[in-house]
Amino acid sequence: MMIMTKKIFILAITSLLALCHVQQAAAKYIREYTTDKPLIIVSDWEFPPYEFRNDMGEPDGYNVEVLNLILDKLGIPHKFIMKEWYQCTETFDRHEADLIHCLKFKYDRPPFEYTQNMITYYNVRAVRLKGTRPLRRISQLTKNDTLTVKKNDYVDLKVAEQKSKPFRVEYHSPREALMGIRSGKYKYYMWGEQPLMMKVKELNIDGIEFDETDIPAGELRIIGYDKDLIHAIDDTFARMEQSGDIERIYDRWFHPENVHNDASPMALILLVGIIAAAIIFLLFSQVMRTRVRKAVEKSVDLNEMMQKALSSGKYYVIEFDIQTQWLKNRYGDMLPEEGMSHAVFMERLPEEDKGKFSEAMRLMSQGHKDLGYLKRRYNRGTIEKPDWHWIEGHAVVEYDEDKPRYIITSFRDYTNEVQEERMNEEIASKYQNMFEYGLIAMSFYDKDGKLIDVNRRMADLCEFDKDGEEFFRQMNLFEVPLVKGQYHKGEKENFHVCQRMFYPEIGIYKYIEIKVRPTFDENGEMQFYVVTARDMTAERHLYLEQHRHDTEIRKATENIKTYEEQLGYLLMNSNMFVWSFYTNEGIIHFSRSGRKSDYTETIEEFFAGATEEYRESGIREVYETMRQGKPYNTTIHFNHTPSEPKPVWYAISGIPSFDSSGNVCKYFGVARNINTLMEAQQKLKDETQRAEESGKMKAAFLANMTHEIRTPLNAIVGFSDLLPVVEEHSERMEFIRIIRNNCDMLMRLINDILEASNVGQALAIQPEQVDFAKVFDDICQTLAQRVDEAGVLFIKDNPYETFPATLDKGRIQQVLTNFTTNAIKYTHEGHIKVGYREQDGGIYFYCEDTGAGIPKDKQAAVFERFVKLNDFVQGTGLGLSICKAIAERCEGKIGVESEGEGHGSTFWMWIPRK
Repeated sequence: MMIMTKKIFILAITSLLALCHVQQAAAKYIREYTTDKPLIIVSDWEFPPYEFRNDMGEPDGYNVEVLNLILDKLGIPHKFIMKEWYQCTETFDRHEADLIHCLKFKYDRPPFEYTQNMITYYNVRAVRLKGTRPLRRISQLTKNDTLTVKKNDYVDLKVAEQKSKPFRVEYHSPREALMGIRSGKYKYYMWGEQPLMMKVKELNIDGIEFDETDIPAGELRIIGYDKDLIHAIDDTFARMEQSGDIERIYDRWFHPENVHNDASPMALILLVGIIAAAIIFLLFSQVMRTRVRKAVEKSVDLNEMMQKALSSGKYYVIEFDIQTQWLKNRYGDMLPEEGMSHAVFMERLPEEDKGKFSEAMRLMSQGHKDLGYLKRRYNRGTIEKPDWHWIEGHAVVEYDEDKPRYIITSFRDYTNEVQEERMNEEIASKYQNMFEYGLIAMSFYDKDGKLIDVNRRMADLCEFDKDGEEFFRQMNLFEVPLVKGQYHKGEKENFHVCQRMFYPEIGIYKYIEIKVRPTFDENGEMQFYVVTARDMTAERHLYLEQHRHDTEIRKATENIKTYEEQLGYLLMNSNMFVWSFYTNEGIIHFSRSGRKSDYTETIEEFFAGATEEYRESGIREVYETMRQGKPYNTTIHFNHTPSEPKPVWYAISGIPSFDSSGNVCKYFGVARNINTLMEAQQKLKDETQRAEESGKMKAAFLANMTHEIRTPLNAIVGFSDLLPVVEEHSERMEFIRIIRNNCDMLMRLINDILEASNVGQALAIQPEQVDFAKVFDDICQTLAQRVDEAGVLFIKDNPYETFPATLDKGRIQQVLTNFTTNAIKYTHEGHIKVGYREQDGGIYFYCEDTGAGIPKDKQAAVFERFVKLNDFVQGTGLGLSICKAIAERCEGKIGVESEGEGHGSTFWMWIPRK
């Protein structure tokens, strides 16, 4: 009868659904989504007027209203979840939501599906304070600008496409961004036009300007994963557009001024009557469909609730067929899938329970009474490998035609609870043993500071005898001298102190470390204090002794370190290093600091760097010294050593150490770099030789100078004596010319001597701004008069009409005069050419002659003092030395070029042009 009733009920539901004019797609979604598992739409909680949470905290906005209406028409249960926008996109991307109202730009690719109908356009605007530079293009932003946007918003995605972004991007909510713009904290914020205007109005912000931007408008679509669902939404949206529903919703949110009612009361009544007549017919079928759907949903929900309740509580339901004596699962898997007989089930019960259970089942089978509350063990394993579980529950009788037919037993498995209880008992016992026999002294005080209990370690530490225990039990925790004044009642922080424990009244004098830890219940209420303690007396004595030892060791270490530093300093600054040679190793260890070995070498490797003169003899001397056990002392010249890549002299000395048998086991000594000493000795030799040569040159100079001075003086005196007796005018003028030339020669000799006396000092250079082209002409006019020997042509080389320069024209004239005078002495035919030109940022002066020339091996010496290449030519040997001093004072250079004797020479000087 029950089966027949169920068939009739199903037939009735099928007939009702066939009569209802519901689209096939909608029916699909009704079956797919239920009130328990509705379609999930994820929405932005701050995107007015499209979607937002209203004052009641509920979803609201144009998008919400449109989707609500569409899904209601399709009969799809749905639910809006409001989040921050970036969370919305992340939730949808994880497939945790079915629909999202978003820009097509982000989801224009599989697996996403979007509606063909556009919900609305999304225009982007930039907002700023009045007076701030307008922002109409993103390219206007510089590295000093910051653009504020909403995370994962359309603007954020568009900005991310920019190849070059010199500006910074910050993410803030609209409220934070707009309040920051009003305060001047932020400069620009980009968002949708409508949301911006509504948010500015909501926050009552004045002085705001909106700018159009170069970001194109986006298209807001409904995005999902189910293609059929999106098509159904598209169709319904299109029909709502045709009926004017979409326009009315749009006007209500975006153009409230357009919302009005043009119909007259009579027309409205007629329209209502027509609509009422049209829907009355569908009302019954709609109601019936709704009732059937709710009934089905309620049944499914009830079944799911029962299953969840049974599953969460580990409940099982077993059915016992009285007639067949067979047990099977109604819910759960307590029994095998095929069930089991009553006899097999009884074998799985403990012996002490079999009789009681069998009698109770017999009575219930006869209909006398219910079995009532059950609590027993049950073996889910086998006889060989039992798996005992603790179960409890109730059994009831089901009747068929007033006769007991089934015994339904529902029970839960509380084995885990029994195991946890046993485990807790074991843990409690372990903790009790740990407390009582632990290695740490421990005691418990209540929240008022009264002693509750102590373990054996604490009793031993406090020397609990009869008087001692009574003493501590009467003392409050917060009155204990170690705690008093430092830790107060009710404090929730841990307390740690290490002090003296001194109770003369009970004879305790110790140093202890104690820690006080408050404990709390799950509500944060104070329960009691745990006090742990440790006897530090022996450790303190050991610490004091160790501290004394450490102090002594530290002082000794510091002294050793000081001595090592001093030794290292002496070694480093005296160009010395320590070496040691161990005969058993055959290796020499070298150290700069005396603390560690910087490098090691064998004797042969060390002497391989010596010069050939010392290499073989040095090795022989070392081995001979070691054989005799004598001190080692020698001086060796090296081409290179591991620490000196250049040639170096070392003075090496060392002394031997002997083992207990009297054999040499080690040599220890120092090696000193004596390069400076050897160089000083060599310099002393060179200077001695130079002094001797200088003395010779000075003697020659004095002889030359005496000869040079005597020659013009003799001419002056001799011709002066002849002047009175000469009667012819031409002969008299010739004598006068000879006297004048010798006077000039004497003056040049005296000037050279005076200049030579100042060469060691700084020559006075007085530069001035001149036109050197004119100065050079004047100098050459004077020089040309000195070249009076027949067959010698004087050539002037002045390449410029004007040549501004800053220089000491007197010194330049002195140099050119000396160059020309030297050329005159050695040139008897050909030419003497004097000139200058600009070269390498400076001025190049030269005097070229076709005279005797200078051997190449003597060209470097011509600028030294007292040097004359030809003692038979007049001159002091000082002129060119003075020219060199002038060139150096002018920060220039001087030199001579000659191919050798008989090829002439060119003296030149270069100075920088300023």
